[in-house]
Amino acid sequence: MKKVLLLLIVMISVSTVYGQKKRRGKKRVEKKVERKAEMQEEDDEEYAKTEYEKYRGITLGFGPRFISTDPGVLVTSFTDNSPSPDNLMTTTEIADGYTSVGISLGYKFGKYSGLAHDIDIDVTLGDAGSGLMLTYGLGWNFPFDIGDKELFIRPSIFGGFGGFGFEVGELENNTGYIQIGETIYNEEALDVSLQSTVLVYGPAVDFVYRIADKMDIFLSAHYDIGSSNTDGAIIFASQVEDSKESRLDLEGENPKVLYNGEETTTLPYDISGIRLQIGASYNWNRN
Repeated sequence: MKKVLLLLIVMISVSTVYGQKKRRGKKRVEKKVERKAEMQEEDDEEYAKTEYEKYRGITLGFGPRFISTDPGVLVTSFTDNSPSPDNLMTTTEIADGYTSVGISLGYKFGKYSGLAHDIDIDVTLGDAGSGLMLTYGLGWNFPFDIGDKELFIRPSIFGGFGGFGFEVGELENNTGYIQIGETIYNEEALDVSLQSTVLVYGPAVDFVYRIADKMDIFLSAHYDIGSSNTDGAIIFASQVEDSKESRLDLEGENPKVLYNGEETTTLPYDISGIRLQIGASYNWNRN
């Protein structure tokens, strides 16, 4: 009888110890599975946050614009095609360079760590040295963690084209109407400007600070290298209808433009130099 009781006690003890070991082993397995899931989740977040997360975004920026010019005098003359001709004769002083305000609207897409694309429309405001430029940039995003935020440095190269020029005065309607080619303007005067086309390219670098999941702020610096401007034109713009204008090439005797006494079909400016801007962007993910 004692042997039977002793055997039962041993069996119960062994069963208890085995059960405890099994439960502890199960808990260890559960903890390993839980930790593995946490690590996978962290990896997934890092995966999505940097190298493999794609984005699209719209940007709005502004900053100073510098246009280099040689001091001189532009003389612009023109006679319209109306039965009672209206004549333009203006003299425009060109200063030694101009500083204006620029506003850019852009669209960007790419990876937070990887290839990046930027398409920008940049408008330079001002009576002198005004213009519009369209550029495309190709670069690479490098992400850096700053606390719980991120900083991206994006070096790139860009290229594009634009039109720049000067306001030179008004063509006044003396009698009847103003006629430019086949277009008739029944108004008192037209705004007159000179403009030419320029190609631009160069390197750029952007510093982008991600302040929220869909928002960032940026500082960008472009070094514009502008080609010699071409396709000079005189533009007559309606003061009544915003979209109505006429454009004539600077060829021949009418219109005629002189710069420092020399006939010219281009304009005396150079947009080459540093272009800075600050701004913000709204982003959304593609994946």
